[in-house]
Amino acid sequence: SEDVAKLMNSVVSGSTVTQVRDDIYLINVVGRAEDAERGTPETLQNLQIVTPTGTSIPLLAFATVGYELEQPLVWRRDRKPTITVKGAVRDAIQPTDLVKQLQPEIDKFAAGLPVGYKVATGGTVEESSKAQGPIASVAPLMLFLMATFLMIQLHSIQKMFLVASVAPLGLIGVVLALIPTGTP
Repeated sequence: SEDVAKLMNSVVSGSTVTQVRDDIYLINVVGRAEDAERGTPETLQNLQIVTPTGTSIPLLAFATVGYELEQPLVWRRDRKPTITVKGAVRDAIQPTDLVKQLQPEIDKFAAGLPVGYKVATGGTVEESSKAQGPIASVAPLMLFLMATFLMIQLHSIQKMFLVASVAPLGLIGVVLALIPTGTP
């Protein structure tokens, strides 16, 4: 049966017979049957199989060739059957920005779905929101600790407020210094 499977694969899909060198590239030369010989089950069932003794017999003598439908593979997310829609985004726009732009259309589509169906955003947008959650939860503590360390170093609350009020001006200078280099 392995030999028959290899022969069927060679006839229908093709197999690499040899390789041709083109400069530094190796290009596969694939051999397979003509379209008329591999297009339908009727033509495949007449395919001649060579036995180990050297005689040829048609595939129809020991196999049935035909089309059948079978249960598809059902992908699940949170144990529910899922249909995944993927899209590629141009380099100029971030996926989170695109989802924000499309959210009214997504909501309109989701409102028209039958009961029990929903639309969930995944991919980089989902991962980004998972990553932002822990950062946002410790941000107040981080700001408090930074203010405390500034007060300890400067020995004054007024000087701490002065440094905090001048910090945005420093960011403007950093941006102006990075623009000529083209660094984001």
